[in-house]
Amino acid sequence: MDLLLLLTVVFGIAVATLFNYYLNLAPGSEPKDFQVGPNELGITCDCYLNMLILSGIVVLALSLTSYMFDSPTEVIILGAVGFILVTLAGYFGRRKRYRGWEEMEDMLDRVIPKSRIRRPVDDPVDLYFEDDDY
Repeated sequence: MDLLLLLTVVFGIAVATLFNYYLNLAPGSEPKDFQVGPNELGITCDCYLNMLILSGIVVLALSLTSYMFDSPTEVIILGAVGFILVTLAGYFGRRKRYRGWEEMEDMLDRVIPKSRIRRPVDDPVDLYFEDDDY
């Protein structure tokens, strides 16, 4: 394989990997956006296909330029490595976004007191906030 071709493929896979990581890390949606049905059911549907779309594009680009490689084995190996790396980058970006959601939820639970509905009935601490009483 030509060195220039190898460097071009490695650079393309690296760019796609970084893009997929930041694409899946990007804010703009919250866990409630993925709820299906009533809130009481707690069913969510967060499609993992987003991680695979860019990986498929990398493999498609390598297959379209396969005539430039010396053997089909090189194309298969580079395609598999590219697919795995780009998919893993998307997965790690998505997991980091989920951890951010969990940290935000934990912080909000610590900062905002629970309402009487969310607290157990036998809770020894009863907090009332009445702004009118000065």
